[in-house]
Amino acid sequence: MPLHIPPEAKDAAPGLLGALIALRWTEGTTVAKLLLVIGGATLSYYGTHPVAGWLGATNADGLIGWALGLFGMNVASKVHESISAIAAGDLWAALVEWARTKLGLPAKREG
Repeated sequence: MPLHIPPEAKDAAPGLLGALIALRWTEGTTVAKLLLVIGGATLSYYGTHPVAGWLGATNADGLIGWALGLFGMNVASKVHESISAIAAGDLWAALVEWARTKLGLPAKREG
């Protein structure tokens, strides 16, 4: 009896494998790693066909899905690190100053 694999699972498998391989070079807690794997696999699942079409490589869906899972997880990790490195207070102060400038309000006085 042949094994029936749903098409959705076939589409998701390369990205999931790529994301699992990327775990080797990923730091963080177990929960963070799990979320990154899910993110990489999700990016791969939804991005494979558009990227393959954009590259003109519609016969390489598996390879493109694998690469998106592998690199997508690492990109997500670096984005998370960058967001974590931003000081929320400094970002808020810059946003308020930008709004004051756009609205023509006087600058906040020091002291």
